[in-house]
Amino acid sequence: MKILAIDDNRDNLTTIEALISERMPEATVMTAEDGASGIEIARAEDPDVVLLDIVMPDMDGFAVCEALKADETLRSVPVIFVTALRTDSESRRRALQVGAEGFLTKPLDDIELVAQVQAMAKVKMANRYQALKKSELAALVAERTFELEQELAERKRAEERHRTVLETTRDGYWLVDAQGRILEANSAYCEASGYSAEEILGMRVSDLEAVETSEETSAHIERVRTRGEERFESQHRRKDGTRFDVEISVTPLPDGSGRQAAFLRDITERKRVAEELRRTLRLLEEISDSSGSLIYALDADGHFVFTNKALEKVVGAEPGGLIGLTREAFLPQEVCAEHRANDLKAVESGESQTTEETNQGADGPHVYLSVKSPLRDSDGRVFGVIGVSTDITDQKRSEQDLRALLDNAPYGAHLYELDDDDRLVFIGANHKAEEILGLDHVPLFGKTLEEAFPGNAGTETAVAYQRVAAEGGTWETEQYAYDAEGITGVFEVYAFSFGPRRMAVFFRDITEKRKLQEELVQTSQALAQSLSSIVEIVSQVAETRDPYTAGHQQRVSELATFISQEMGMTPEQTEEIRIAALLHDIGKMSVPAEILSKPGALSPVEFELIKAHSEAGYRIISTARMTGDVAEIVYQHHERCDGSGYPRGLKVEELLPASKVLMVADVVEAMVSHRPYRAALGRDEALAEIELGSGTRYDPQVVASCLRCMTDKGFAFSEV
Repeated sequence: MKILAIDDNRDNLTTIEALISERMPEATVMTAEDGASGIEIARAEDPDVVLLDIVMPDMDGFAVCEALKADETLRSVPVIFVTALRTDSESRRRALQVGAEGFLTKPLDDIELVAQVQAMAKVKMANRYQALKKSELAALVAERTFELEQELAERKRAEERHRTVLETTRDGYWLVDAQGRILEANSAYCEASGYSAEEILGMRVSDLEAVETSEETSAHIERVRTRGEERFESQHRRKDGTRFDVEISVTPLPDGSGRQAAFLRDITERKRVAEELRRTLRLLEEISDSSGSLIYALDADGHFVFTNKALEKVVGAEPGGLIGLTREAFLPQEVCAEHRANDLKAVESGESQTTEETNQGADGPHVYLSVKSPLRDSDGRVFGVIGVSTDITDQKRSEQDLRALLDNAPYGAHLYELDDDDRLVFIGANHKAEEILGLDHVPLFGKTLEEAFPGNAGTETAVAYQRVAAEGGTWETEQYAYDAEGITGVFEVYAFSFGPRRMAVFFRDITEKRKLQEELVQTSQALAQSLSSIVEIVSQVAETRDPYTAGHQQRVSELATFISQEMGMTPEQTEEIRIAALLHDIGKMSVPAEILSKPGALSPVEFELIKAHSEAGYRIISTARMTGDVAEIVYQHHERCDGSGYPRGLKVEELLPASKVLMVADVVEAMVSHRPYRAALGRDEALAEIELGSGTRYDPQVVASCLRCMTDKGFAFSEV
């Protein structure tokens, strides 16, 4: 134990040293005769206890104690004041203020001195332990604070990465709530749909759906909630009204909020490519079945998934009879092993392989030149091999077969091969090519593609031809012929590899086909316009017999069209409703005009005549043989969902969705307009009527839509 005594009286210091040496021989006593020296010794020696006189020159005991307690390293050292005045209460109060832990009075009692010194040494140890624990706690707090800061920073970085991924991915993204409202949409979906993010936010999924009804959309949301995930395909409607195909993958958020994350991939191009692939496969089948070569495809286990007629003929199989079989069905085991080894080279290398193989011919073994290429799925994974095996036992016969194929093909054909400098050289053409192009091809033989056909130099076509010849595969496009006045022709072009470093181009003139298609589109549009005009004329003619309801059908058509659009019906459904509304009272042409304009109550007989107009209208429209459900919609427009309508008393499950829209629009317009037998009832009473009948006489969804149209979306009848 180290004890520091500070006193300006040397005798007092000697007394302290003597007492401690006698009572505590293991202790070391250090002395200082002034405050400044005492502080320096304390900082150097770190004593366990300080005995401090109060009255000293220059720096009294209180100042020394304050300095010790202000020092971070000495704050835990206990200070015992030694005073000559036992009753000096002011000194004791001041000592406590500056941090003293004990008091001794002079003359010193050796027992009290030792007791206080030993007690204060324990106090120092406790203070040091407390300081250590405090330091450890502070370090732990600092460490945990740092960890939390790091965790928060990582969360922020993760959120930023998440946002970056959502904004840079090519797939669209939605965040939707349980009611189908869109809470968030990324730029990829905005670009695909033509809407801005501000326009999309707050829209419902059904506002963008072009195929599903709102009920089907709600069912999808519910399945995601209950099953945890849903994947399906649909069509969405762009801002400009066009549609695009989407593949949708929906997953609920794990926070229990009911919100769902949806990733939407535009698969319009994929579907187009799939259709082109089907066309290509049909063309390949036509080509392969006309070829003398054996063309086949095998899966990863060596089972045939495609064979052409030539292969089936060679082995004596029925059409399609080899599908699902392996070569062991018609070749010796050792030959099968040779073929399988060559298959695996193409699969493992991922590149086309050319080799000579033995195959069974009708008159015995034949040698074939086989080109085998890996089959890949849409993700680029190899799942099999496609092979073209050409019988080279009689090379001349093979050449004659090829010439026959080209000359008999319904397409123009050009043949190319890569020379030693990897230039694409023109090596042949069939008669059909000369007929289509009106060109003598013989002078072009041996020339490069660019020399033979300068118009292809540096084009996408030249690049594609080079790739097909070098790497195999196929390429398909449409090309246009031009002169000074514009496009003169359209050609369908199909390029494919038919041997190592060789390729063929099949093409045909589809100019007339395109013209016919364009003329058909124009004719269809003209017919649709004519039909619309005729419908409006007929509607106006029908209303001339009832001057009190003139414009009724037009106004009903306006409201019914507005409702159908608000409900997200397809353009085709909306147009059908518009036409049906324009014609829904055409049957009144069979009702005497005096009954239609009668100002008083109708007799039962007269009312029955009026009620017959629905069926009369149905018969008139049916006679016109209009497409779709227009006639049936007119027939049902006075029916009611609870079966209380006429003429057939149909109930909700028997009614067309369009009829449910038309009946509500008809009631509302009739009530807000004047009639011979009453004044207009007004908008409020009309809306009250359909709201009262919602779920009984009228479809509740149609009623809700009508109310939105009339109150929230600013619909107003035109002045007819």
